[in-house]
Amino acid sequence: MPRKKKITSENSVFNVKFDRQLPNTPVVRDSNGGWINWGRRNNYPTQLLGLMSQSPTLTACVHFAVTSVLGGGVDWDAMQVDGSQMRPNYRYSWEELIKRCAYDYFALGNFAIQVIKNRDGKTFSFYHEPFEHVRCAKRDSDGLITSYYLSDDWTAPSKYKPIQIDSLTMRSDNQWSIPAGKPYLFVPEIYSQLTDVYPTPVWSSAQKSVQAEAEFLSFDLRTASNIFAPAGALSLPPVDSDEEKQAILQKVQDMFSGADGAQQLLVSFRNDSEDEPVKFTPFTASSENVDLFSTSNDRNIDRILTTFSIPSRSLIGLPLGNVGFSSESAILETSYQLYETLAGNAARRQVVGVINDCFKANGIDVEIVIKPLQFGAGTSENDAADVQSEDEDNIIEQK
Repeated sequence: MPRKKKITSENSVFNVKFDRQLPNTPVVRDSNGGWINWGRRNNYPTQLLGLMSQSPTLTACVHFAVTSVLGGGVDWDAMQVDGSQMRPNYRYSWEELIKRCAYDYFALGNFAIQVIKNRDGKTFSFYHEPFEHVRCAKRDSDGLITSYYLSDDWTAPSKYKPIQIDSLTMRSDNQWSIPAGKPYLFVPEIYSQLTDVYPTPVWSSAQKSVQAEAEFLSFDLRTASNIFAPAGALSLPPVDSDEEKQAILQKVQDMFSGADGAQQLLVSFRNDSEDEPVKFTPFTASSENVDLFSTSNDRNIDRILTTFSIPSRSLIGLPLGNVGFSSESAILETSYQLYETLAGNAARRQVVGVINDCFKANGIDVEIVIKPLQFGAGTSENDAADVQSEDEDNIIEQK
């Protein structure tokens, strides 16, 4: 049964916390240093990034989702703003800031931005903070997180001492009363049904599919090294001592086994005393072992795509058979429109909406406009006119 913890005494608001640990969710516990651990060893984000580095499908899904958020870049012409003079900081552009925040959002479930008031007292500088470096402090009596902790390696806090940084609340009037030069950290408040403090990425329910895909990659590597079966069985006459047997085995294995030899060899010594020559029996690999787990791997790919609400494999670069469309661009356009309706538009509002607040804080009262993605090469008006003129010149009057 969940236990209810009252937040305030003026009303009837309760914060429900579950006593049991839900599957595929990190262990969240208070530490003695003031922050809340994220994972059993406080390295849950690193584990997620490790799974992502082993899964080509998950990596492609995250990259596609990030590309969908950024689109063709910020449309400065539509905003009627000179984008060449606008940067969130001296290091990179607004497009790069959106890209980094979107990457953390899809890979880890949320993102963080450092906000520093400039010396002019009117504008602010915004820096992306890798979300795997962030840990939350305990909530106050109102249920708010007033500060965070930053560290390069949370598995060794004694070596990489965490730094406490105050949190920034994005006000609707964009009047941030903060001193100049002092960094603040802004982390969007994203509701999660699974955890109370830290977020969960959209693909958390497909962690087993990601692990299975990583195992299939290891299986393919092993089978590529030994071609599914040993090359054959080599039968040798008996030898006088174990030292001589080991020496023969070492020479044979160096010649035929390993990745350079392409296959492995089964060696046995006969116990009879008959004068028989060396005998080699070749092995033939079974054709049934080829693509043994292909259908299972296809199901894992589909499960990973489902967590991102990606309706077609073609959006992440996988080949797709003919499904009734006249061209590949039509498949991509239709699939991408469906993805935008299911998840893309909501993710863009989540990430770009925060950047809009940063714009307003710097005195730019303009909503960011993202250029749409183009999958098909359209024909311009000039090209169409040229084609039409060539057709007219090539007309042969029939007599």
